[in-house]
Amino acid sequence: RFADESWQRRRAVEEMPTAETFEALVEQVLRLEDDTPLTLVAVERPTDPARGARVFTLILRGARQPVVAEGLHRLTHQDGESYDLYIMPIHTLGSVHQDYQIVIG
Repeated sequence: RFADESWQRRRAVEEMPTAETFEALVEQVLRLEDDTPLTLVAVERPTDPARGARVFTLILRGARQPVVAEGLHRLTHQDGESYDLYIMPIHTLGSVHQDYQIVIG
């Protein structure tokens, strides 16, 4: 049983999108399940190599209201590629838009 679970975890990590996957999508729109558009504005990598190459953060931007609820959401790119990711609204200065953070790794 444990060997099977270990294989499944390893497979999930290998299939996890990389920072490079998302860097190609910067300034492009990803849509939530309800068709809400969020624009990927940045892919941030840690400057500390001890944190590992697989850790990175996505910053997305959407309309000021309604704010997308924190939680697991499916994001789909226009090419049909989908990602199930945990989205967190973050403090956003100004009243024009709302920013979101996704930490991967």
